[in-house]
Amino acid sequence: MGKCQVHVKVGEYKYKHNIGSEREFLNGPMGKQAATKAAQAVLASANAIGSGRYGISNAQAGKNRAHALVFTADGKSMKDNAEKNTLLRALHGANV
Repeated sequence: MGKCQVHVKVGEYKYKHNIGSEREFLNGPMGKQAATKAAQAVLASANAIGSGRYGISNAQAGKNRAHALVFTADGKSMKDNAEKNTLLRALHGANV
């Protein structure tokens, strides 16, 4: 894994950010775990406030960070989401 570089001199501070190491961290196991945890929180909230079934996909690496998806799993949940914006309300209610 790449490192960020910090150079310290008397009275002077320089920091060089390494974007590659940040992306590697966010796409790594901890980033995927965080995305999955957030998706599970949204899923729990959606199941509590909506009708029908909702599901989550496994976290996958993206260009900059890992992503997890919460989706409608049946027609009843699709209708509920279309009428009441259940997934959007669940996202706000999950405090993610």
